[in-house]
Amino acid sequence: MKRALDLALRGAFHSMPNPSVGCVIVHQNKIIGEGFTSTYGGSHAEINALNAVRDIDQVLISDSTVYVTMEPCAHYGKTPPCALRLIQEKVKEVHIGVLDPNPKVSGKGVALLQQAQIKVQVGLLAEACQYHHRHFLQSILKNRSYVTLKWAESSDGYIAPSNTLETNKITWISASWSQQFAHKLRAQHLGILVGSQTFKADRPKLTTRHWAGRSPERFVISTNRNLFQSVSQPKSGGFSILHIGGQLPTERVECESHDTKVLYSKDLREALEELYKAGFQSILVEGGTKTLQSFIEANLWDEAYVFKAAKELQSGIKAPSALQLKEIGSSKGDRILHALNTVAQA
Repeated sequence: MKRALDLALRGAFHSMPNPSVGCVIVHQNKIIGEGFTSTYGGSHAEINALNAVRDIDQVLISDSTVYVTMEPCAHYGKTPPCALRLIQEKVKEVHIGVLDPNPKVSGKGVALLQQAQIKVQVGLLAEACQYHHRHFLQSILKNRSYVTLKWAESSDGYIAPSNTLETNKITWISASWSQQFAHKLRAQHLGILVGSQTFKADRPKLTTRHWAGRSPERFVISTNRNLFQSVSQPKSGGFSILHIGGQLPTERVECESHDTKVLYSKDLREALEELYKAGFQSILVEGGTKTLQSFIEANLWDEAYVFKAAKELQSGIKAPSALQLKEIGSSKGDRILHALNTVAQA
C-alpha cells in the first residue's frame, strides 16, 4: 500500500477533480503491475495497473492481490466501473485504503467484489490514504470546497508593510524556495482566492509559473460585484468575483457582469457550497489578513500552510492569528508551519 500511495502522488496534479488513486498488483510478493489515475477523463488506477501487467504474467492475475488507495468505482462515468474489471480478471483479493464516499460508489464497489467471491479488506494504511485523498473525501462529506489557507509572514508576525496599498509595491517576505512551494500548492488546488484589498494592492498573478502544473481558476472575494469597474483586471485577465453579501440579485445564480463571471452568495459558508457545486473541489486562500481571518473565525478551513521568514518588518499588517501550527520543514531561513483542522465546519 505504501507503494500505491507513492504512485498516487504522481497523478496529483492532473487527475483533478478525480482523486489521484494508486494501485499495485502483487503475485507471491512480486509486483506484476502498477498504475495511477490518468488525466481527468482517462483510465483509473486499477485499469492502468492491469494494463501494465506483461503478457507473460497475465495468467498470474487471477492468483494475485490488488492494493488500491481508494475503493474501486462501481458506476459508469467517463470510464467503465473498475470493480467490474477486477471481477472480470478474477483477482483473488483486494486491499482498500479508504472507502469512496461518493453516493455513486459508497460501498457499492466493495459489495460487487464480495458478491463475486473476491476477498476484500478495507482500512490498510487508512490514515495515510485519508490524508492523501483529503480534498476529494472532505469536499463530498462536507458538501463544500476543501479550504487551504496559505500566507507568508515575517519573523515578527507581519504579512506586509502598512503602506502596501498606497505604494502598490510588493514586498517579498519569504525566500524563493518557499515561493516555489507555494506554487506547488496552487497546482494542487482547482481554485484560488484573495480578498479585494490584496487584489488592489498586489495585483497578483496567482499562477503556477514556478511549478509544473496547471494554474487554478482565480477569484476575488468582494461585496462589490462591480469591482473591476473601479479596479481593472491584470493584463492576463481571468479573475472572477466571489460576491459575498451586499446587494444580491433576485436569483443568486452564476451570471456575467461586464465580461466578468460573478458567483453570488449570502455568506462565506454558502460561497463554499456554491463553489463546490460549480466544480471547485478545493480552494487555496492566499490573503490578505482580513480574508484569511474570516475563514478562521467561521471555522471554515481545513488546512493551513504558513511560511515564517527570517526577515523582520517591525511594523505593518499583522498576520492572521488563532491557529495551532506545527513546523514541518525549513529552507534558506524560512520555516514551514502547518495545521490540519480536524473539527472544521461542514
